[in-house]
Amino acid sequence: SSEENPVAAWGCYLSFLPTILTGVGLFSLLSFTLDAIEDTKALARTDGLTGLLNRRAFDDELMIAASRAERYQRDLSLILLDLDNFKSLNDTYGHPAGDAVLRAVARVLLEKSRRIDVVARIGGEEFAVILADTPASAAIRLAERLRQAVSNASSESIGFTASFGVASVQDIKSDAESLLKDADKALYLAKENGRNCVRYAQEPEASMGEVLGLVR
Repeated sequence: SSEENPVAAWGCYLSFLPTILTGVGLFSLLSFTLDAIEDTKALARTDGLTGLLNRRAFDDELMIAASRAERYQRDLSLILLDLDNFKSLNDTYGHPAGDAVLRAVARVLLEKSRRIDVVARIGGEEFAVILADTPASAAIRLAERLRQAVSNASSESIGFTASFGVASVQDIKSDAESLLKDADKALYLAKENGRNCVRYAQEPEASMGEVLGLVR
């Protein structure tokens, strides 16, 4: 028996050692591979400059949010914002300064938004915030707070502002394409009305008093 012959027992144990070590090695390799795959997926969804979600990830998240809002009859709002005169800023101060401004805006959006909100950089100087379970009135108030925070983030040497457009599924079809189209229309209105302001997609169908009431 093994108790009577310890040398034979150790020999038996050692015979299994290569199998054990091989199993441990394969497990470590599998774990490393899975981590690498997850890291690659995260990088594919992330904007390299700001660390926010990129346009591809934004499109995916907006479709999911719109589908959920329609299925469960929940509120959903979208904020689009675009930095004002960003090309002139780049031309005047250089691209490194422009990149610094984009990162500063990204920090503002993350700091002022809720943890459940989806914040993304969807274009060169364009950003978006997807607001689940959020009616238009709350989205407009947040957009105004973001507008002020972006303006306050300007440095003494470089000043910058942004224009904001807001849309909500309570007023339009609850599909991602319609929501994005209406928010973009509102952003265009903000640009046309002097920039550095918030505009709501349904303004033409609402009185100015109603719109101002939503902002307050």
